[in-house]
Amino acid sequence: MNKWSIGMNFGGHDLHDPIDTRVVKLYQPNFIQLNGRYMANNRFGAQVSGSFHYFNTEGSPNVLYTNLSISGVANLGDIFRFTTWTKSFGLLAHAGMGMSNMWQKDYYQDLGIEPDNPLHNGADDMVSFSLGVTPQYKINDKFSVNLDLTFIQHHLQSRSFDWETKLTDRSFNGSFMKLSVGISYYFGDKSRHADWTPTEYGPTGELTNEMYDSRILNLEKKLMDDDGDGVPNYIDEEKDTAKGSLVDSKGRALADMDGDGVADAYDKCPEQPGLWSMDGCPDTDGDNVGDHIDLCPEQRGLSINKGCPEIDEKSQEIINESIKNIQFEKDNDKLTETSFPILDQVRQLMILHPEYSIIVEGHTCSDGTEEHNAELSEDRANKVKMYLVAKGIDDHRLETKSYGPSRPVASNETEEGKALNRRTEFKIIFK
Repeated sequence: MNKWSIGMNFGGHDLHDPIDTRVVKLYQPNFIQLNGRYMANNRFGAQVSGSFHYFNTEGSPNVLYTNLSISGVANLGDIFRFTTWTKSFGLLAHAGMGMSNMWQKDYYQDLGIEPDNPLHNGADDMVSFSLGVTPQYKINDKFSVNLDLTFIQHHLQSRSFDWETKLTDRSFNGSFMKLSVGISYYFGDKSRHADWTPTEYGPTGELTNEMYDSRILNLEKKLMDDDGDGVPNYIDEEKDTAKGSLVDSKGRALADMDGDGVADAYDKCPEQPGLWSMDGCPDTDGDNVGDHIDLCPEQRGLSINKGCPEIDEKSQEIINESIKNIQFEKDNDKLTETSFPILDQVRQLMILHPEYSIIVEGHTCSDGTEEHNAELSEDRANKVKMYLVAKGIDDHRLETKSYGPSRPVASNETEEGKALNRRTEFKIIFK
């Protein structure tokens, strides 16, 4: 819809107060007004207007009056739904404020002031407030005519409308009414203006019961599911999917070789019936870890252990023993003789538990530089890994970490303590 319009109005006014003499009435034209209006939508907008008035008072000099104001506009025609009974009549309401200026030529001539310029310091300047209604009639999509009735209230008026009296009370002390006829021009490339664009409220009483019944039947037909795949007919791209088939959101059948209800595209075990919660894989031991990632698929375990049970007491005892018995010569990665029996136990433990992997941690005492000890602890961890790999343990089940002297198990103040700190330790993991 178009939102801009310009207009021109001609009319008369009735001066209420303050005035001492009789003045022209509403039916005597004595002012012209120009305006520009913008409607933000089909109900509300804003208007800027400027007007020039001629107060022709009986027995007193004529007074000139100008006004410039901005107003908010409401389209009462749409608010009160005039379109339910007419397409040509509308109603606007407006309220706003502005600045007004009133002056009298003979008065300023007597003072020796140039009479052709009303905007001087001696003129009567005031604040004005306006409230009005504008019935309008639509001629076509570009033009309408209107009748406007506006009430004006002044603040800070210093002279009476006939210029006879100087006012002492300058509060809200002046008021008059004006009535005019005018024409508006709507411009823009749309087919109609906001003034004549009604709000759409949906179906009206023009729809019969038969029309409603027809709409309901059409909706019901669309929502039917002839092939029973859970997708309504109106979006189903395969109208005859076999009963029980797994389908996508458009009713197209998806492959599911194992028939577990998980499409092959998402099934981690497409040839084994499984559970949706396990990505289509079975969970043989029922420990909520799918067989495809369960390192102990026939033994209930913990998810943190990749489906394997907690480390048994005997295995933990071997690991604890390694802390004390796998040791190295001073400033060297050569294993002591006491280390080999426990290393063989660790080897046997890994053979018995193929689900275990081990982290080999290397440590040193505090002798030497930090850089040297870091390198030495790494060499010791690698030496233990090499021993186990040589004994048949898969290289991928062994990781190494080096800590240097940062994690002592005994005091570095004694030789005995330092010997205990030159060690490796094991940590069982599942991967």
